[in-house]
Amino acid sequence: MALPLHLLSVIPLPRWALNIINRGCRSFINLARGEDMNGGHCLLPWSLVVCQPLEIGGLGVLNLRLFGTALRSRWPWLRWSPMPPPWSLIPVKDDAAAVAICKASMVILLGDGSRAKFWSENWLPGGNNRWIKDIIGGLSALALAEYLKLWDLLAGVSLAPGHPDRAVWRFSDNGMFSTSSAYGLFFAASARFACAKSIWKSKALTKCNFFLWLAVHKRCPTADNLAPKGWPHNPICALCSLEVESCTHLFVHCRFTEQVWHKLRVWSKTTFPVPSCIFYSTEDWWIEARRRAPKALRRDFDTFVILVHWRIWKET
Repeated sequence: MALPLHLLSVIPLPRWALNIINRGCRSFINLARGEDMNGGHCLLPWSLVVCQPLEIGGLGVLNLRLFGTALRSRWPWLRWSPMPPPWSLIPVKDDAAAVAICKASMVILLGDGSRAKFWSENWLPGGNNRWIKDIIGGLSALALAEYLKLWDLLAGVSLAPGHPDRAVWRFSDNGMFSTSSAYGLFFAASARFACAKSIWKSKALTKCNFFLWLAVHKRCPTADNLAPKGWPHNPICALCSLEVESCTHLFVHCRFTEQVWHKLRVWSKTTFPVPSCIFYSTEDWWIEARRRAPKALRRDFDTFVILVHWRIWKET
């Protein structure tokens, strides 16, 4: 993976090359069977789920297209170094997406004003000031009001001769660019995954954590997931022989599972709720049961939940 990432820091790889790399990654983590490593044969969508960060519900696998853009965002940032590197004088066009990330993420602190571009740099207090370049013809009432607002903002700006302009990265504590902060911008608006910490910070084996990650996403190889793909399966739950097998039924609504948790609750002398039909999903039950566990014991409780789910699955 090192060579592709090195190339991505300079040039965007073509789609066919990214597809070949992603195909190898999918087969490595066993999200598909045999030759069926694309389309509807994978257990989970690659870019939309697997390549999301852990806290959003993915596996933290890099989305190579987005990560490449984050890597290339370093070059527009380096042009703002106190001593511009020699290559910055070469008239090479930067990646448009990388430039857009930098413009949205950088704030220019004015010094002597020699480097900041009046119309295109984000240097005014209060944010974006590039609207003025589009003014043509007569001004509407709204445009005139914005122009007067700009006038007021400029009245409070003063230059500092002898001090160069400098750029500050808004999304890091030290104001410096980092590839991880640029990459994180692509997921800033995504909803957080409630079970991320419970799964990946537990003491269970990685294979058990991975299994429960699939279970929470309702993507275990149960009958409801195998049937649409045409894979061999037993449509009826092997534990209760009453209903169609699905992740929600197997781990929340199955009578066998309910009895297992009843006995475990008695054995552990605790009062967590037992999975039942009042819960919509594994995640729904887990969040409620974890809430009732003492804070100091929640990591142990998470490990307990994961291992019990793993053993229930092994019974099928």
